[in-house]
Amino acid sequence: MKRLLLMMMVWLFTAITPSFLLCPDRAHPDPPHWIWRLCPDNGHPQFFAFCPRLLVRENELQNCLGKIAIQASKYKTLSVNAGAFSQKRSFLSRYLRSIDVEYDQDLAEQLLSGFVIVREYSDENGTYMVAKLLAETIDSFLCDTMSNQEPGSWIDGTIEIEGYYTAIGVARRRRLLSDSLEASDNNAIFELSNQISSTIASGMNRDHWFGYESIDVQIEGLYILARWASEDKRYYYSLAVCSKEQ
Repeated sequence: MKRLLLMMMVWLFTAITPSFLLCPDRAHPDPPHWIWRLCPDNGHPQFFAFCPRLLVRENELQNCLGKIAIQASKYKTLSVNAGAFSQKRSFLSRYLRSIDVEYDQDLAEQLLSGFVIVREYSDENGTYMVAKLLAETIDSFLCDTMSNQEPGSWIDGTIEIEGYYTAIGVARRRRLLSDSLEASDNNAIFELSNQISSTIASGMNRDHWFGYESIDVQIEGLYILARWASEDKRYYYSLAVCSKEQ
């Protein structure tokens, strides 16, 4: 009787506990290959979102759409306030960075009805979704530069697209796949914003050098064109692009 009761308790715990708590690797599953490259679909920007498995699985779709709407709002217009501080003393150095990304939340809600789901896939880990925004258009040639490259080969930082700023962000693995991708996206946004507008100050004394960089800029049309993960899933990468005609 006690053994039966114990088995029932284990079954109940498994049934109600999110999968990423039961098995940490499930927080970073092997996703479908189509999430990594987000080439415009017939001239329309595409956005990807992942929702970890929920108790009510139907809610995963709405969760993904909400995340996609936020990305689309950031694509329309994005305010970036960031700073970076570097310090070197003898053989010691440190680098601190902060970034504040603001978007129009009301616009994100308005955009919810304007998406067409292009791909959707659910498994034991959660739901993956790619959707395009019909109300917006973007250059379809953006992926031409990448068409002859192996997936993820752009992470070495050498990719160039004529007429566009390009920037690569990298982030260490977070608890969830969605958090890891958001962190690498934000780092890509920082690097791209730095190319558009930044103020740099520095100073030095006998054994101490320091530098401070501040960014305060509004960007339109910032697009996450591709993402990637290292083989061991310890690092995640995002490729951000933005037209130079700001």
